[in-house]
Amino acid sequence: MGLVEVRASDLTALRGIILATKAAPREVRNAINREMRAHLNPIAGLPDVDQTILGKGARVKAGNSSQLIAGNSTKALSGGLVPNRWAKSWEFGTYDRERKRTYTRRNRRNGGSHTVSRRTRRQLPAQAKQGHAIWPSAAESIPRVVSLQVQTVVRVLNDMLGN
Repeated sequence: MGLVEVRASDLTALRGIILATKAAPREVRNAINREMRAHLNPIAGLPDVDQTILGKGARVKAGNSSQLIAGNSTKALSGGLVPNRWAKSWEFGTYDRERKRTYTRRNRRNGGSHTVSRRTRRQLPAQAKQGHAIWPSAAESIPRVVSLQVQTVVRVLNDMLGN
């Protein structure tokens, strides 16, 4: 089973919504986007660590094809980790957590240098093709999001154009 299953009948309804939104006047499209942002922007249900890393900069980009954007912050966290750079590794994990990285470091006090070996990937989760936090959450919520988008478009078009 994939992330999301889509039936041909669903595609017909979605194409109709997309075409109706494109054909609507600008103020109607803006009203639809405002409604979508208001309902979709709260992101919840992630564990604390995942919320800290992947939730920073997370938002829904409303539009004719709404987009979920997560882990998009470029501001470093307190330990120095920048979510924008590490979101993919944190979501999908790493294949070799025990891999050692060896490099030469200069001694600060006495001069000279020495070799240091560290397991820099050990803090990352194990590899998961379907993700750890955002993908499972998205797979669960996408059918509701599509349903909300259809309902919102129909309601706003009816309210603004039907009166």
